[in-house]
Amino acid sequence: MNEKRMFKRSDLNTKVKLQILTNDRLVENTEFYVDLVDVSGEGIGFISDRQLLIGECFRGKMTLWTKETLEVIIKIVRSEEAEDAFHYGGIFVGLNDSDAIRIKIYQLYEENEV
Repeated sequence: MNEKRMFKRSDLNTKVKLQILTNDRLVENTEFYVDLVDVSGEGIGFISDRQLLIGECFRGKMTLWTKETLEVIIKIVRSEEAEDAFHYGGIFVGLNDSDAIRIKIYQLYEENEV
């Protein structure tokens, strides 16, 4: 299968704290953690035991390998049910330039690691 993504994906295994975002407002007491699988300049792939809907938006706090925390807003664009969890793809909505550069630096570091 040919890869059609514009951005390279890199493995990044960590937890991400998400909170539901509706009508540009955070919904109180809706925080939960998901397992991040990969990251790109466009979005993230993650696994959750919660069923989420395509089109839903979330604010997340993602920690990079440098222990820097990025605050991101993601929109669910892909959902796949597995045996004991759900696999999701989310795109970044309004990722600022400095955070996009941090992700690219992470990917360059990962590519050149011996």
